[in-house]
Amino acid sequence: MENKIKAARISAGLSQKEMSERFGIPIDTLRNWDCGRRIPPEWAARLLLEKLEKIKNMIEVDFNGGSGRNTDKAVNYMLANVDGIELYAEIEIPDNAGSDEYGYDELKKEIISQAKGQGIDANRLKFWRN
Repeated sequence: MENKIKAARISAGLSQKEMSERFGIPIDTLRNWDCGRRIPPEWAARLLLEKLEKIKNMIEVDFNGGSGRNTDKAVNYMLANVDGIELYAEIEIPDNAGSDEYGYDELKKEIISQAKGQGIDANRLKFWRN
């Protein structure tokens, strides 16, 4: 079972440290599982494998700021790539607006709408603020 957890962790793109922080498992415990010195309880292993599978199937949506694709004005945008399909939305930042979070909710709605329009399960989208 421990090798399955290690393989699932790697497949989900998590380091031992990231998995430790995300699930609250001491890093020494994970190291022991990874190299086979210890075996996790069966119920814990099943739960971790389920959670890691969900993480692996998540689609990361980045929220950033910068120049727009069709304008030199400052914009905030969201971007995700799903099996070769690009989901992209941008919103121009007015001069009097704080740029950090401006338009986040509107962009999120647009990305969800695009995902649904492409037949992508919106529950797989994980929104990140950079």
